[in-house]
Amino acid sequence: MLAEDHVASEDAVTQKVLCTERALHGIQMPIEVREHDGVLTLTFDTPESVVNIFTRPTALQLCRIMAEVDPARTRSIVFRTAKRNSFINGVSVPPARAARGEDDVAAASAPARAAYRAVRESKVPTVAAIEGSCWGCGVAFALQCDYRIASDADNTQIYMTEVNDYLCLPLFGSTWELPATIGLERAIDLLLLGEHWSAPSALAAGLLDAVVPACELDERVDAFARSVALGARPERRVHFGAPEEAIVARAQARLHDLPPAHRVVYDGALALLVRGAQRRTSLDEHLALELALWADSATSALGKAAFGFSCLRQMAAQLSGSARLESTGRTAARPGLRRLPRACTRPSRVVACVRRVCVGPIDSSIPLAAGRVRTVRR
Repeated sequence: MLAEDHVASEDAVTQKVLCTERALHGIQMPIEVREHDGVLTLTFDTPESVVNIFTRPTALQLCRIMAEVDPARTRSIVFRTAKRNSFINGVSVPPARAARGEDDVAAASAPARAAYRAVRESKVPTVAAIEGSCWGCGVAFALQCDYRIASDADNTQIYMTEVNDYLCLPLFGSTWELPATIGLERAIDLLLLGEHWSAPSALAAGLLDAVVPACELDERVDAFARSVALGARPERRVHFGAPEEAIVARAQARLHDLPPAHRVVYDGALALLVRGAQRRTSLDEHLALELALWADSATSALGKAAFGFSCLRQMAAQLSGSARLESTGRTAARPGLRRLPRACTRPSRVVACVRRVCVGPIDSSIPLAAGRVRTVRR
């Protein structure tokens, strides 16, 4: 087959996928599909939204695409954004806030969790090409990829929203991947202390593999994707010893003065990071614990109040014409959340249980079931 014929056949495959997806749904699909020269480019573009949100249609479409990847034709996959100000700003799990327990939340989040797993278990190397804000579950998505490359534009920002904005535990495996990718200390800085990272800062921390000029991103991403297709995929190793124990002790001291109801959430997140660093359980067990704790914290009165408060802040920022809520880093103590109603400050039994068994000295050898006490809501 001539090179021109090969390109034409790839373009035909791309168009077939797009037509099939649009015919199935009758609407603009959240992921644009393009394949050229062995590189499959999947571009996020959430319809009718100024930022990209990992919605249920996004998850379902991505699962279908990943299931059909053929290594004989596709040598690498690149995830990009059509919105220059947003890579992924979060995951939409609408029923979760109205749910009453882990089973409801598990069902609501199942499509997104399946899509994240599909990326993590991809048959070919994957690359996240980050432009704009990459927040919360967007960071978790990028961590599922083998490589991460970012634009050096000022609006490229890395930020973990879960604990600092929503007072809930992370989901989708970020507490497993972060210690192995950037080390326990930097993982604490990002997740618990709410640091905002620019692209150069994220590169220095080890979260990114490369930072390129914004004007060269298209060309450099394509070249990067072709180069990684020829090599071995990276292995991530973790270590937990005396230095890491000292890091945990310092983090616990910094969290000591938080309001009690807030501290159980932060302590739970710290415990998950430590378990991820120690690797004494399997990934599946860790993900199950993340889900249990995320469900408990997200559906608690405190978590729902924090979620509502954060939504109001986002609405205010949008009405004022601000594209970003804040441009500076955040500390663990959230002054606005200190003013939540007293009725919202009773910690849940699940998070309190994990705090008791996993934090203070940390011991991740505690059986997983110890953290999975069912919450009884009154």
